[in-house]
Amino acid sequence: MRKKYISLDEAAEYLNLSHRNFKKMVRQKKIKAYKVAGKILRFDREEIERFKNREGALYKFRYGGMINRLSDFWKYSDIYIIFTLLIIACIYFIFKIVS
Repeated sequence: MRKKYISLDEAAEYLNLSHRNFKKMVRQKKIKAYKVAGKILRFDREEIERFKNREGALYKFRYGGMINRLSDFWKYSDIYIIFTLLIIACIYFIFKIVS
């Protein structure tokens, strides 16, 4: 007999997602989680199977719109972008002064 509720590890593996992405989906309430003994999360196997079978659900999450990807890129890379622009500006002004 199969278990009705599965662990976070089992659910993430079944959906072929990383733990990070799976937890993100739970936080966004795209997947319903049940708390057992306070903190332990469990997931209804049937709900996970329905989610997996929904046409394009995982594709849309992984490869979402351009705006989402750009906002994630800016969120995690903003300091590098700022420093790069600062270096380019410095090089520009150095060459402008020299010539």
